[in-house]
Amino acid sequence: MMRLAVTSAPRVGKTTLCTKVAEELKRHNIGVGGIISTEMREHGIRAGFAITDISTAKDGTRAHMKLQNGPRGGKYTVNLEDLEAVAAGAIRNAAERMEFVIIDEIAPMELKSDSFIEAVTDAITTDKHILASLHQKSNHYLVKRIREKFKVITLTRENRDIVTENVLDKVADETWKQK
Repeated sequence: MMRLAVTSAPRVGKTTLCTKVAEELKRHNIGVGGIISTEMREHGIRAGFAITDISTAKDGTRAHMKLQNGPRGGKYTVNLEDLEAVAAGAIRNAAERMEFVIIDEIAPMELKSDSFIEAVTDAITTDKHILASLHQKSNHYLVKRIREKFKVITLTRENRDIVTENVLDKVADETWKQK
């Protein structure tokens, strides 16, 4: 069973790595689910963050500058409704029905949702393969727990390509090469 977490400074490649792993698993007909988080840009400026359910392609807004209701995360307002409906739902579905769970990302904004925390906590107690991306500086108890139980790799601009290749090789060893 593969338990891997990646961390890095912002915009180094955590989401790219998670997306490539999801695409490769799908290409080999391996059941993969969970979430991918991406930036939302308006007029060339980052205005918020989207979340996408890997298995259904359902989209939601994780946080946005223009949202009015919800907890704050820096200059963004966190969308608890989508974190619960899209993100937590996707993670629960993947943990119950898929071979491989991807959680991009576990960071301060997501950790404002009790439902998200519960879904991730439940997922990491399963026997599923899990790839998670972690906020680099988070000291939240869930992130600490994952750091203790998972192999953690720090991505840099210098190592991200080779790490991505190595992770894809490890995923291959753990999944389709065994079939």
